Amino acid sequence: GLPPAADGARRECAVAFDLSVHDDFSAVTYTLYHAADRRFYSTTDYYFPEGALTGHPNEQLYRLWAEQGWLRLCEGQKIDVKLIASDIIRRSSELNIIRIGYDAYKSQELVSILSSVGARQQLQPYSQTYGSFNLPVESFEMLAWDTPPRIVIDRNPINAFCLTNCVIDQDTLENKKPVKLSHYRKIDGTITLLMTLGLLYAYER
Repeated sequence: GLPPAADGARRECAVAFDLSVHDDFSAVTYTLYHAADRRFYSTTDYYFPEGALTGHPNEQLYRLWAEQGWLRLCEGQKIDVKLIASDIIRRSSELNIIRIGYDAYKSQELVSILSSVGARQQLQPYSQTYGSFNLPVESFEMLAWDTPPRIVIDRNPINAFCLTNCVIDQDTLENKKPVKLSHYRKIDGTITLLMTLGLLYAYER
């Protein structure tokens, strides 16, 4: 989870979400920079439509994660956007959310809900190009390999699943972006984590 603020102040936090409508899980990452120990702290919430579990290639794994409390099941056949919105709004009471990043091509309903409750200023489409991911990929590598690591990720096993499913690809300009090994080797939580790092680095205080 995220560390409490020592002085009681609400901490600057970037949020990013990646939504799958009905065929897989959705991820929402919250990342903040803790100036006291110069570390980033990140936690990710995962959601899946319960009606899509039966027969899914990862059914047993997802059921186990749901039983253990790592994966939140939504009623019905598709993702519950209102549930995700209410969770983001609830967390915003403890966190100073400075940016909410999203993929402009598949987020309109959630963006509309968050805009309607006053988050229009924080919402920012995040380009999914290699160029937009190069800085956060290189930053993550640097933070993770530092001694001790300067990024702390919550213990949700879905985070490890996403990270180990990633292969770093490069475009012709040598910009780096993670891609997945195959369709059901999901990497959504890694993508949203990198988006939050990109948002924090780009934020002008």
